[in-house]
Amino acid sequence: MSNKGDQYWRKKLSSKIIGEISQVDIYKNGRLQLVFRTADRLYLLDRNGNEVRELSFEIYSSDIENPISIFDYEKNRNYRFLILEDNKIKMFDSSGKIVSGFKPNRFNSRIIKPPVHIRIDNKDYIVVQLENGDLKILDRRGRDRIIINEKIKFSRNSIFSYLKNFTTTDNQGNLIKINTDGNLIKENLNLSYDNLIDVKNDNLVYLSENTISIMGLTLKIPYGKYSKPLIFNELKNTFIAITELDQGIIYLYKDNGELVKGFPIKGNSIIDLKDSDNDGKIEIITRLDNYSIVSYEIN
Repeated sequence: MSNKGDQYWRKKLSSKIIGEISQVDIYKNGRLQLVFRTADRLYLLDRNGNEVRELSFEIYSSDIENPISIFDYEKNRNYRFLILEDNKIKMFDSSGKIVSGFKPNRFNSRIIKPPVHIRIDNKDYIVVQLENGDLKILDRRGRDRIIINEKIKFSRNSIFSYLKNFTTTDNQGNLIKINTDGNLIKENLNLSYDNLIDVKNDNLVYLSENTISIMGLTLKIPYGKYSKPLIFNELKNTFIAITELDQGIIYLYKDNGELVKGFPIKGNSIIDLKDSDNDGKIEIITRLDNYSIVSYEIN
């Protein structure tokens, strides 16, 4: 669809999309493609909805929960696409070929989150969370780069780079920070078992029951079933969004904790926030109900 809501094309898929749809430029010519996975297939679609043969193929894996990971180490569009197959990671290049130099061992436990790429002080790290509480931090060839001896009772959160630490939370209310020497520090924030966090540009936001913390400022919100908090940087502003999913209410905060004028608004999904038509005004895209999406403009 266009940013005005006009439909360009429609395509039937093998099954439900898992995770987000990402944009890539595998030909490095400014013409973007869409990449995502379903339970049994990887899709790379061009701007007309046609499958790009090199990266559209069947996936043979019992993992039907985790989306693909996409790495661009040097920001030069030499992409790496990571697909989980049981306790293994397969890495493909933009031609759909296996990256022969990436040879991690088979893990002794199930991978529970998509691997993430983190760069700290010009060193690359591939971070993998395992069901048994192990955190694997690998180099670009799949070898151990940092050894973590302590097991972590992972929450639902992924791993983030925060103040040059590998950062997440556990399900016991702690903020977990691991430095590049492998030292693990737990900071007790008294978070709920099902806490949710987001980190961007060394800004940390967490949601715990009816409390949201925005860059160290704690706010009380009505009890409810909330989406993961999301940090957006757009037009030199920082915004934090959460959605109460049962009531269908979207809250949007500034980075000083102030609720943006006109909010809350209606919507029952996570949002996307962007100046989509380059007019200096920010649009919010969300689902209004099970049959429609809506675009709001922030003045």
